[in-house]
Amino acid sequence: MAVGDIITATRYNALQTRVESILGTGSGTEGYGQSTASGQVVIGNTVTASHVNQLQTDIDRISRHQTNQAVGGIASIVIGDQIADETSDDPDGTLKGFADYETSMINLESSPNRFRLSALQSTSGSDPDTLTFGPTAWRNNLNGYFRVVFTSANARRNYFNAGGTITFVSGLVSTATGGNVAKTNDWSTMLSNAGTVSFGYNYTTTSNSGTGSAIGNFQLTSSEQQVFRKTGTGVYADNNYYIRAKEVDNTTIEFRINMNEADTGSTSGAKGVQPIDEYVVGNLTTTMGFKRASGSYVDTPLPALNRQSNFAGN
Repeated sequence: MAVGDIITATRYNALQTRVESILGTGSGTEGYGQSTASGQVVIGNTVTASHVNQLQTDIDRISRHQTNQAVGGIASIVIGDQIADETSDDPDGTLKGFADYETSMINLESSPNRFRLSALQSTSGSDPDTLTFGPTAWRNNLNGYFRVVFTSANARRNYFNAGGTITFVSGLVSTATGGNVAKTNDWSTMLSNAGTVSFGYNYTTTSNSGTGSAIGNFQLTSSEQQVFRKTGTGVYADNNYYIRAKEVDNTTIEFRINMNEADTGSTSGAKGVQPIDEYVVGNLTTTMGFKRASGSYVDTPLPALNRQSNFAGN
């Protein structure tokens, strides 16, 4: 369009559709599930200052959700302004032209930007029903299960699209003595060094060390997939802390926490010496938590966080 051309309802509606796709219910990997201030303008009707300002409100909400900053480069239209491609009665045409509104959305709707969640626009917490085991000694496989249940398939999409995550923290407090101390301490250090594991829209990462994955909510299938692994050290490198995940249905995700105690001892090559398979002795815990979008700009409901079954050996 030429500078000064009046904005049609068709052009306005095209941008409003883009805004609605991110802030509203959307589909697939778009949509925060929020109501919008703006709406479509009937074709042939005049685009008013009120229409544009409602659109600005929605764009600003997206920006504040992602960055905790007001959207830059645009300003409110006042009654009497001519709403045009570039000028919109602003002498230098830099803040009120409709093209500026369109440009402002490019950064906000692109991937991965649209999945950003400002720390100041989020709430974090944890499920009080942790997985526990101990102080009984163990030297086998331990498995525990969590489930995350959303109220609908859209609620699940919107939660992760808005930057929400499901988190896991594991730890072991040793009560070992004698020959069980070394293995127990290695498990304790391994779990501590795993930090907080975060499961997001297309990733699983850790705040410290371990092997994450490019698997998140949108990569899940009905079969379990390994999303995180942390390995023991030295002679205990056979031991692993795994997190595996699968989709139960379109509203439910199941996580299996697997403490894989595979080390069976070593002899260091000494002839006639039998390997000693030490025990792990202490209080083991895994806590599931969350980080979700919250506040007056974007607020996604917290899903139900359930301990499905406690740690048990097999």
